[in-house]
Amino acid sequence: MKDEDNLKNLPSERPSNLTDSYRLFHLLRQTADAVHKTREVELKKYKLTPEQAGALVGIQSLGKKATPAELSRWLFREYK
Repeated sequence: MKDEDNLKNLPSERPSNLTDSYRLFHLLRQTADAVHKTREVELKKYKLTPEQAGALVGIQSLGKKATPAELSRWLFREYK
Protein backbone atom coordinates (compact mmCIF):
# COMPACT_ATOMS: atom_id res chain seq x y z
CA MET A 1 0.00 0.00 0.00
CA LYS A 2 1.35 3.41 -0.96
CA ASP A 3 1.65 6.33 1.47
CA GLU A 4 -0.94 8.19 -0.59
CA ASP A 5 -3.45 5.38 -0.05
CA ASN A 6 -2.82 5.51 3.72
CA LEU A 7 -3.59 9.23 3.72
CA LYS A 8 -6.89 8.64 1.92
CA ASN A 9 -7.99 6.17 4.61
CA LEU A 10 -7.31 8.51 7.55
CA PRO A 11 -10.35 10.16 9.08
CA SER A 12 -10.48 13.87 8.53
CA GLU A 13 -10.43 15.67 11.88
CA ARG A 14 -10.40 19.17 10.47
CA PRO A 15 -14.15 19.76 10.09
CA SER A 16 -14.79 18.49 13.61
CA ASN A 17 -11.99 20.65 15.05
CA LEU A 18 -13.23 23.69 13.18
CA THR A 19 -16.75 23.08 14.44
CA ASP A 20 -15.51 22.62 18.02
CA SER A 21 -13.38 25.75 17.76
CA TYR A 22 -16.30 27.76 16.43
CA ARG A 23 -18.59 26.47 19.19
CA LEU A 24 -16.01 27.40 21.82
CA PHE A 25 -15.56 30.86 20.29
CA HIS A 26 -19.33 31.34 20.19
CA LEU A 27 -19.73 30.30 23.84
CA LEU A 28 -16.91 32.60 24.92
CA ARG A 29 -18.47 35.47 23.00
CA GLN A 30 -21.89 34.83 24.56
CA THR A 31 -20.29 34.74 28.01
CA ALA A 32 -18.47 38.02 27.39
CA ASP A 33 -21.72 39.63 26.21
CA ALA A 34 -23.56 38.40 29.30
CA VAL A 35 -20.86 39.73 31.62
CA HIS A 36 -20.88 43.10 29.83
CA LYS A 37 -24.68 43.39 30.07
CA THR A 38 -24.60 42.48 33.77
CA ARG A 39 -21.91 45.09 34.38
CA GLU A 40 -24.00 47.69 32.53
CA VAL A 41 -26.94 46.98 34.85
CA GLU A 42 -24.72 47.21 37.95
CA LEU A 43 -23.18 50.53 36.87
CA LYS A 44 -26.43 52.11 35.69
CA LYS A 45 -27.26 53.26 39.23
CA TYR A 46 -24.01 55.29 39.18
CA LYS A 47 -24.71 56.60 35.68
CA LEU A 48 -21.48 55.02 34.40
CA THR A 49 -20.75 52.77 31.45
CA PRO A 50 -18.41 49.76 31.78
CA GLU A 51 -15.88 51.68 29.69
CA GLN A 52 -16.00 54.69 32.02
CA ALA A 53 -15.69 52.44 35.06
CA GLY A 54 -12.68 50.76 33.44
CA ALA A 55 -11.04 54.14 32.90
CA LEU A 56 -11.63 55.07 36.54
CA VAL A 57 -10.12 51.79 37.74
CA GLY A 58 -7.14 52.42 35.45
CA ILE A 59 -6.63 55.92 36.81
CA GLN A 60 -6.79 54.62 40.37
CA SER A 61 -4.37 51.78 39.58
CA LEU A 62 -1.87 54.03 37.82
CA GLY A 63 -1.94 56.65 40.56
CA LYS A 64 0.45 59.53 39.87
CA LYS A 65 1.58 57.84 36.63
CA ALA A 66 -1.92 58.30 35.15
CA THR A 67 -1.55 60.17 31.88
CA PRO A 68 -3.74 59.76 28.80
CA ALA A 69 -0.99 57.69 27.15
CA GLU A 70 -0.44 55.48 30.21
CA LEU A 71 -4.18 55.04 30.67
CA SER A 72 -4.50 54.02 27.03
CA ARG A 73 -1.73 51.45 27.44
CA TRP A 74 -3.32 50.19 30.67
CA LEU A 75 -6.79 49.89 29.15
CA PHE A 76 -5.58 48.15 26.01
CA ARG A 77 -2.74 46.32 27.76
CA GLU A 78 -0.17 47.67 25.35
CA TYR A 79 2.81 47.56 27.65
CA LYS A 80 6.21 48.86 26.67
